Amino acid sequence: MSDDEAANARRRYAINEVLIRLMAERIKAGCGKMMDAGATAEQVNARLPDVIEYYDRWREETLSRLMREFDDLERPWPVDPSPLKPLTTN
Repeated sequence: MSDDEAANARRRYAINEVLIRLMAERIKAGCGKMMDAGATAEQVNARLPDVIEYYDRWREETLSRLMREFDDLERPWPVDPSPLKPLTTN
């Protein structure tokens, strides 16, 4: 594995870990809101697989989008060298 591939894998892992933590907090907050609205623990537990699936899809999509952004940043930009030529004075 090249240095670039290793760095990309570390970046993907780190971003994924952050998204998982954020996902856990959002799920916790959502369950709390359901309980505050009067849902029983059984009702919350029954909805939990759907909630987890929703946030897991969100995590996957967000990770893919962020990795594409990083890939775009690392791609060389096509540069027209003509504007970079020094100006000549007459």
